[in-house]
Amino acid sequence: MRKGYCLRLSWMGVCALAVALLLNPKAAMANRLGQHYSHNRYMLNHTDYLHIKRAEHLINRKEYARARQGLVSFLSFVRYDRYPKALVLDLIAETYLDEGNYRGAVPYMERALAVHGLPRAQQRNLSYNLVIGYVNMRRYHAALNLLNHILPQFRHPPLSLLSFAAVVHYQAGDYAGATHYAREVLAADHTAGKTPDKSAYEIILNSDVKDKNYAQAAHTLHAMLRYWPHNGAYWSALVSTELEMKHDRRALGTLNHAYQLGLIRDQADLNNLVSLELSYGNPVTAATLLKSLIASGRIPNSQRNKELLVAAWARAHNTVELARAVAAAAPGAKSGSMYMYEASMCYQKSDWVCVTRSVRKALAKGAMSRTQTGNAYVLLGTAYVKRKLYGPALPVFKKVLAGYGAGVHKQAAQWIKYLNYRLSIEEARHGPGVLKP
Repeated sequence: MRKGYCLRLSWMGVCALAVALLLNPKAAMANRLGQHYSHNRYMLNHTDYLHIKRAEHLINRKEYARARQGLVSFLSFVRYDRYPKALVLDLIAETYLDEGNYRGAVPYMERALAVHGLPRAQQRNLSYNLVIGYVNMRRYHAALNLLNHILPQFRHPPLSLLSFAAVVHYQAGDYAGATHYAREVLAADHTAGKTPDKSAYEIILNSDVKDKNYAQAAHTLHAMLRYWPHNGAYWSALVSTELEMKHDRRALGTLNHAYQLGLIRDQADLNNLVSLELSYGNPVTAATLLKSLIASGRIPNSQRNKELLVAAWARAHNTVELARAVAAAAPGAKSGSMYMYEASMCYQKSDWVCVTRSVRKALAKGAMSRTQTGNAYVLLGTAYVKRKLYGPALPVFKKVLAGYGAGVHKQAAQWIKYLNYRLSIEEARHGPGVLKP
């Protein structure tokens, strides 16, 4: 049941946090133009100011191509003046950012940053926006290197920057660094008396999982569930973590608790709940639950689930429900093995007519393994003997001797010996020819 089961982390907030922090281009530029003209106009001559003011006007009207064209042409006139050059390069980048084109924006931001012509705060904002561009282009290591130059510039980095640092470290594969910054965010929230940042916890959890530190991941999830007890995704992740640690019984308890709270909705989790109930000797619970889930449409009425229901009712020894389940599952089964569940149940109840009928259906369906087929023939022969149909029984057992494995071979040989004994008695009583193979 555990095979192929992995922690499903697609729901985690790492990607969501990255999207939230990769601000839309207007916000990312922090209303840069307004800052330039209100605080730094003295650094521009009149001609530079008019050209840049015109570009701002076009950008505000979303005429990005025209603004870009004018700025690129103007760039050749300011190539020796650091501040106007950096400003123009930065504005060209903004025209691309407003179009969502990070691939076009990043080269201009890199050039603007290399000029070192902007005031310190604006240079730092440009660096931050370039990190965002790198992340959008999945250049995580470039983003990480630049971010490591930005952070020391802050005596007390804002929480948004620490959160973003955690994301970038995670995306770059530096899980220890990601955990470090995420814990700084949580510590700051704790100091401020705020509810912890959910995304920070999720980064720590993802990092634990990536490092296969499932014990720490479980500890993190328990902490998260204290704050967000109604988050079904976290319960699901806790179950997955416990399964990875092979704590199946604990996983069953977690699943049951979350299911009672109405927080388990994922089909994989519901199937795991059924499978674990079966594994730990609760077939009636498993079968009843599975039947209810199929009927309500919470899990599909698939062939796999039909066959699982057959197995559950068989282990629950409920002949009536088993017959219904077999009737539903057998037509779509690839082999006759579904009918063998019914045959085994009938065998336990000494219902030999039912055994005969079920095994015949199984053999007619076919596609069973040699071992299953050999067992089916032995069961059919046994049912014939119990019904005193010695004539049909003998050829069935002889067919087993033709090659269905040592285990059933021995059983068949014993039954043939018995049938020959019965044959000798019948011949002595009624004459030869009464029993013929």
